[in-house]
Amino acid sequence: MNYQTDAQGQLEVKQSYDANVIESGNGGLDYAILETDGPAGTDWGINVPAAFSEPAGQAITLIQHPGGSTKKIDGGTLMLLDDRRIGFDDLDAIGGSSGSGVLRTANGNVIGIFTGGSTTCDASHPNDGRSMLEYSEQSPILNALAIDAAKLVALR
Repeated sequence: MNYQTDAQGQLEVKQSYDANVIESGNGGLDYAILETDGPAGTDWGINVPAAFSEPAGQAITLIQHPGGSTKKIDGGTLMLLDDRRIGFDDLDAIGGSSGSGVLRTANGNVIGIFTGGSTTCDASHPNDGRSMLEYSEQSPILNALAIDAAKLVALR
């Protein structure tokens, strides 16, 4: 955690946690859910998965560690490719960043996972990912944690 540089370009002190895989790869999807041995959520906060279709045009943020390098953050606009795939063509998704969470900028909810990009990224060849709706349908853990439309109605 905190593997990033400060405003002067100096590497900040990072925090490490040991972790165990508690779920991986259901339904043909490539993912892993880890449980840390320390209070990562308390120390750094959490991003709740949102398991419902998100409207196109909203602001999104991609926090990435391409190829294991220091943190890179960029923002853009959500495109919907279909009901299970999301896309974006106006933010810099750097090679080696697959697996990064796609966050809804307004509230920090995880709406998808970045899975691939194109060297000719544009509206016809966008960077893309899978929606959290698809992951929550395959993962018992995400299904229990995710905010979905029924839970939103119950909260109102």
